[in-house]
Amino acid sequence: LYDAETELNRTIGKFEEEKQRIIAEIQGLDKSEHIELLYMRYVNYMSLEEISVNMKYSYHRIKHLHGTALQAFYNKYLKVDTK
Repeated sequence: LYDAETELNRTIGKFEEEKQRIIAEIQGLDKSEHIELLYMRYVNYMSLEEISVNMKYSYHRIKHLHGTALQAFYNKYLKVDTK
């Protein structure tokens, strides 16, 4: 039981570290709309419908903005430079 609890605490700690890294990366994006949207979606676990109400944009606009925000995140943090 002690070993299981220790492993669980270690896993929780890794999850928290990863969450903080992702939050920092989201906050490092250039556009405030992207930061706000991705934070609400992936940190606060809000649906796109809830985000559209919160940001006062249409659902269609939020879907588009979500795509551009994910692309910006990918380009800044995940894209591998093959040069």
